[in-house]
Amino acid sequence: MAEGMCATCSRYLLIAFNFLFWVSGGALLGLGIWVRVDSQVEDTLKQFVHITLPVDVLYAAAYVFIAVGTFIFVTGFCGCCGAIRESACMLAVYIGCLTVVILGELAAGVYLAVERTNLEQMFNDNLSTQVRNYTDPGNSTMDFLQIQFDCCGSHNYSEFNSSVYAQNLPTNTRMDWFVPDSCCVAVKVHNAKISDVDRRTCQNEARDRMSSKTTQLRTAGCYDKIMKMLHTNSAILIGVLVGVALLAVLGIVLSICLCRNRTEYWEWE
Repeated sequence: MAEGMCATCSRYLLIAFNFLFWVSGGALLGLGIWVRVDSQVEDTLKQFVHITLPVDVLYAAAYVFIAVGTFIFVTGFCGCCGAIRESACMLAVYIGCLTVVILGELAAGVYLAVERTNLEQMFNDNLSTQVRNYTDPGNSTMDFLQIQFDCCGSHNYSEFNSSVYAQNLPTNTRMDWFVPDSCCVAVKVHNAKISDVDRRTCQNEARDRMSSKTTQLRTAGCYDKIMKMLHTNSAILIGVLVGVALLAVLGIVLSICLCRNRTEYWEWE
């Protein structure tokens, strides 16, 4: 058993903290697997949280949940069991995982600071490509972004008039102007229905370019809206990352304290 008040406190703190860490990692892993394998996940999300995400976004989120959940699960398991058994081997793995977290945050922070301009340009180009290649109204990432951020197009709603969908409309039904339903204010939930009157009003406002008098058309570009949201919440994001790093440092300190004060500290077990 650990000797000394410092080692005892370290042991119990590590057990409590990492048990919660372990459980949360397992929950996140399970959530990711469920999202990936359940064919009805879209309907379930729509029913309980009143939101429908595009399939590609759901699958991307699932893979992120699985990866992060697995890492958290392994880290929490090593920390909790290592503290219970006072195993230097498991605590060493735990310290290694926490070190990876700290170094990863540091590397990500440096990368974002150095490549910020290039990343913003890449995001801008990707949004423009999404608009240009728009082919499936009602089930695209662009539709989701436009509804969630109350915007239309990458920089302007007029971009959709040159989209693949607009250009491929049959000649006898082709409109002289086109924006998807998700650019209309009446559509507040992904894949929601819109009345013919609201759709016609939205299309007419896009055609007439009445940007200062629109009632149905979303006129703001998504790039500016999303970047504004990121800049507004950057302090919160930085605070969360700093908090995670401090917890990781605390975990490393407690683990080292426990390792150094084990009764049989010379045994690597």
